[in-house]
Amino acid sequence: MTRRSILQEGTALGHGGYTVSVAGLSEDKDAGEPCVANRGQVVFSITGPDGTQMVIRLDGAEAEHLVRPLVLGAVLTESEGDIARRYLRDHAFGMSAERIASLRERAGYTDE
Repeated sequence: MTRRSILQEGTALGHGGYTVSVAGLSEDKDAGEPCVANRGQVVFSITGPDGTQMVIRLDGAEAEHLVRPLVLGAVLTESEGDIARRYLRDHAFGMSAERIASLRERAGYTDE
């Protein structure tokens, strides 16, 4: 039997009425200190619209393979052009012509 603590939990609603819950668990407290051989775990729980549930438990080394795709698909990252367009939209009033021209260039606008 392992003894783990829940480090963090999150739930998201998916298309088609599915609910996905994820829990990050600590290392096995009965196995000693955290190390490569005693990593945390991640538990995915997927509940269908009819209440059917599937639970998948991944060791930390396997769950690590999912981190980058999850972050890339979920986190909004602004490019330099996105930031320039936002500044032009929200703060152009009162800016110098040179500053506006610089932001327009960064935003990728052309004067055609």
